[in-house]
Amino acid sequence: MLLTVVAVVIAVATLAAFAFRRLALWGIIRYLQARTLAAWRALVAEYLAGRISLDTAAAKYNQIEARFHRYGFRAMDLRPGGPSYLRSISLAPPGYRVDDPRLDALVEHASFLHFGPQRYAEIRAWGRRQREADGPSQPGGPT
Repeated sequence: MLLTVVAVVIAVATLAAFAFRRLALWGIIRYLQARTLAAWRALVAEYLAGRISLDTAAAKYNQIEARFHRYGFRAMDLRPGGPSYLRSISLAPPGYRVDDPRLDALVEHASFLHFGPQRYAEIRAWGRRQREADGPSQPGGPT
């Protein structure tokens, strides 16, 4: 009798731990990722409004981006085969265009800070070679 009760308790505890890991923990991580995305967008809004410098914004941008992707990878570990967390993310706040050149400048400067000058130059050169090898991307584009 005691052995049966212990076996049932172990089975219930195992099932509860599995359900927590798969459902509750996944939900918590997705919530943290959503909060991080909101902080990322707030940082971009502060930069575009001119309240923080490009260097400061780029450094914080890298920190927030790393945290955002870390949460995304953890969520995928918990829900393999589930909906992908990778999606197009617009960081442009309301009232700003997605193609604002300051956004490109921020992303470029953040990449420069992240990779360092030498690796950043290598990545840029590789991208140029790829674009040249692919030819014009649009009809009537540069040749």
